[in-house]
Amino acid sequence: AISEVLKHLKLVGIVWEPPYIAKGLVMIEDAGEVRCLAQGETFQTKIEQSGNLKGVRIEIREIFKDKVTLRYENEDAILILSE
Repeated sequence: AISEVLKHLKLVGIVWEPPYIAKGLVMIEDAGEVRCLAQGETFQTKIEQSGNLKGVRIEIREIFKDKVTLRYENEDAILILSE
């Protein structure tokens, strides 16, 4: 479930400067690594499932000024910008 994925991700920044960056960029921290991603891009992360690590692909669905919508399999979830 996407709730397992969200436990490992933290939204740490958003670059929001339309029209220069049409859809924004997000900075997501995952296991100590910060990734900079645009809307529509995907990235690989790992979740624990039945005691094993499983690789999963996450899609950046939509970027807003203070949050981002992610998709894993057929579920969407929102990460809110941390303070």
